[in-house]
Amino acid sequence: MRQAVAVAVSALALIGVTAAPAGAHLPRDLEVRDLVELAVATAPFHDVDAALAAGWSEEPKCMDYPNGFHGEAPGTMGNHFYNVSYLTDGGHIEPAQPELLLYEKRRNGGWRLNAVEYVIPAADLPGTLEPPGLFGQEFRFYPEIGSAGIWGLHV
Repeated sequence: MRQAVAVAVSALALIGVTAAPAGAHLPRDLEVRDLVELAVATAPFHDVDAALAAGWSEEPKCMDYPNGFHGEAPGTMGNHFYNVSYLTDGGHIEPAQPELLLYEKRRNGGWRLNAVEYVIPAADLPGTLEPPGLFGQEFRFYPEIGSAGIWGLHV
């Protein structure tokens, strides 16, 4: 429980919420509760073996873009470990169940969890529809990924 509280406090600090006066109301668009839920749910996955045991892929795919991606600077997005159950759930999005975990391969051979990604295949939500949202952010549609495109949100 202490670890979960520490993770929640870290998650709040990441988005700039360090303290609030008694009775203060946090802005609704911060979606703080969902971010804390995500941080607590993924805390065990800072250990890559725990992620593998929980069902994420054993064959990560490194997303490397030497020429940049959608106007971003060249570089790598990291190694994507995917959860087949979450990717094939009909487009269901749950804050505590990201479809992908993004890891950095470290020089010492270990892995560092850097981000998560939520994915909705276009087969479940066509790219012509309004973008879905999570954490007060809109998903972005990537038509060139997969057979018909995907909606994605990196956190």
